[in-house]
Amino acid sequence: MHRLKPRCGDVRISRLDARTAPDRVAALAARGLKLDEGIVVRDGEAYLSGAEATRYLTGLHAASGALEKLFAWCFASPARARLAYPLFRAGRRVLLFLLRRRPIG
Repeated sequence: MHRLKPRCGDVRISRLDARTAPDRVAALAARGLKLDEGIVVRDGEAYLSGAEATRYLTGLHAASGALEKLFAWCFASPARARLAYPLFRAGRRVLLFLLRRRPIG
């Protein structure tokens, strides 16, 4: 369970390590959500992915540091989120390659 610095109220998020939960990865894949393509957030019965999911999480969090404020600005609008998300996803892929981690799917 992770706790965000909420803008208001108490926000708790459960994080899933997809590399250790193949059953959940398969359930998400059955919904058409591929974790190798990006982040997935479940809010009640709704599933958000990619830039939309990142924008949702950014909206819950009260940014404090310079990097957090940059992320908040990048994902504050849907248009910027659609532009910024592929760059962050590419950065993640480079990092996984350098760490010699294989894709989840």
